[in-house]
Amino acid sequence: MLCDFGCGNEATKRFGSGKWCCKNNTSSCPGMKEKNSNAHHANFSKNINWNEVQQQYDSGLSLRDIGKLFNVEQGVLRGAINRGVFKVRSTHEGLLLAISQGKGKMSDEALISSSELARKRIIKRYEEGWLPKAGRCKKYVHTSPIAGIIHLDGTWELAVAKWLDSKQYNWKRNTKRFQYINLKNSISHYTPDFWVEELGGYLEVKGYETALDRCKWSQFTEPLLIWKNKELKEHGVLP
Repeated sequence: MLCDFGCGNEATKRFGSGKWCCKNNTSSCPGMKEKNSNAHHANFSKNINWNEVQQQYDSGLSLRDIGKLFNVEQGVLRGAINRGVFKVRSTHEGLLLAISQGKGKMSDEALISSSELARKRIIKRYEEGWLPKAGRCKKYVHTSPIAGIIHLDGTWELAVAKWLDSKQYNWKRNTKRFQYINLKNSISHYTPDFWVEELGGYLEVKGYETALDRCKWSQFTEPLLIWKNKELKEHGVLP
């Protein structure tokens, strides 16, 4: 008697429904585990715009950066590739995918070359005005009569954008990046949130302040305002 839940193993347990299973409970059955995993990935994938994912990938973004950009688990990306929902290039990411699945090997030289290529692509995208999505906060698209259509991270940035519009300030979503030496003594880049003419420079909207924030702010030589919860309330941005 074989398990009725699709694993192909010999059944040892019969349930009240009359079905046989290889384990004492169905959640331990390999067949049910695979079905549940596939269902999880399918439900998770419903909220992903795969056309946009494909466009970002075709423009040069790596799979790892796509995962960060869309907050997508690598397992979901691999599942989408296996199902043909998302297509990768065989010369670069396809090889990396094979390596991640234990199906191939890559020399140290090839890894360095691949990493350098991805780095150059990211730099080019930044130079063209691309902004990555920050953290896991909710994303918003705001249409400003002054700044145009912009993408914002979280409700505070959205509130500031609306406040700037109400004041009719000359402002924009900043895309200029500034180099600084991070806490690991290597070069990183900092992109303030907004540039506002009437405020005399750049504006950063910040919740929890970290040591890394203080590190990059201390090296920033342009005029910069940091608005946290207190400042947002003082200016009437937040109630």
